[in-house]
This record gives sequence, structure tokens and C-alpha cells, in this order.
Amino acid sequence: MSISLAIFTFVNAWWISMFIALPFGRVEGQQPDVAYKASPARFNWKKSVVIATVLALVITALLAGLINSGILPMDTLS
Repeated sequence: MSISLAIFTFVNAWWISMFIALPFGRVEGQQPDVAYKASPARFNWKKSVVIATVLALVITALLAGLINSGILPMDTLS
């Protein structure tokens, strides 16, 4: 796996993982002074970013392992 493919894979996997991790770390609660009642009382961005980064690293490592082992050949795609 080339460096450019690894970076591209990581960035795409990170964005997908971020959408998966967004609900984690939310604290539900009613806020009386907020106009939009569905908003969470507290949101932990750090937890979502860490979860998304770990998931993206795992996905990138699995894909790199598949490509380097020859199970998923990338040379025949061009």
C-alpha cells in the first residue's frame, strides 16, 4: 500500500467513523433555555474524535494487511 493510498484510506475511514462515533459521549437532558429541545445537554467531542481515530486506524491497518498479503490485489485494478 502506497503512502498516498494509506492517507486517502485513513481520511475517508476517519470521516465515516466520525459519523458512527458522534452519538457516543452525549448526555441527554432537557435544557429549559434552549429553543431546540433535541439538542444534548453536554457533548464530548474529544471522546468522539478518539473513537473515530481508533476506528480509522483499525480499518486502515486491516485494509493495508489485506493488500500487502495479496488477498486484495491492487495491481490488477489499473
